[in-house]
Amino acid sequence: MKRVLDLASPRQLLSPWRIRWYTNGILIGLALAFLVIVFSDSGADSLTGRLGGYFPSFYSAGSIVAAGKGENLYSLNQQLVYQEGLLGKRESAIAFAYPS
Repeated sequence: MKRVLDLASPRQLLSPWRIRWYTNGILIGLALAFLVIVFSDSGADSLTGRLGGYFPSFYSAGSIVAAGKGENLYSLNQQLVYQEGLLGKRESAIAFAYPS
């Protein structure tokens, strides 16, 4: 007679074998995804997009203020100059549009 999985029994759903293999499968999948992201990037660009979301805008804003050029904080041209160190040559800056 065939064994039927009893959904009311958590002992069958969470057997030691399943816990071990499912955990290993998840860890291997995460490791492979991480390796694909790391080895597929080119500078600040990767398969998943550009570097860190809004990080370049905050970095350039902090660098502009630290350089004593706070009056140019909202100048897109000034932000583009400071972001070139992170992102390379770009046509437009990732704008820092937050009130100071």
